[in-house]
Amino acid sequence: MARPRPYVRRHAMEALNFHLTVVGATILLPFTIIGVVLIPVIWVAAFVLTIVGGVSALAENDFRYPLTLRLVK
Repeated sequence: MARPRPYVRRHAMEALNFHLTVVGATILLPFTIIGVVLIPVIWVAAFVLTIVGGVSALAENDFRYPLTLRLVK
């Protein structure tokens, strides 16, 4: 089995960390009043940033998702 290219692995880890952060925020934010309002905003931002990250990966450019907890290295 061939090993993935380094930029593919880098983008995959970045996307995984971003989506783990979004899932964590979606689970934890409904416990606050402001969080209930922010959840749709977070989902739209996640959708847009996922597209931007995919285009960046396709172009082999580096892209770091903002406000991401980097849990997986």
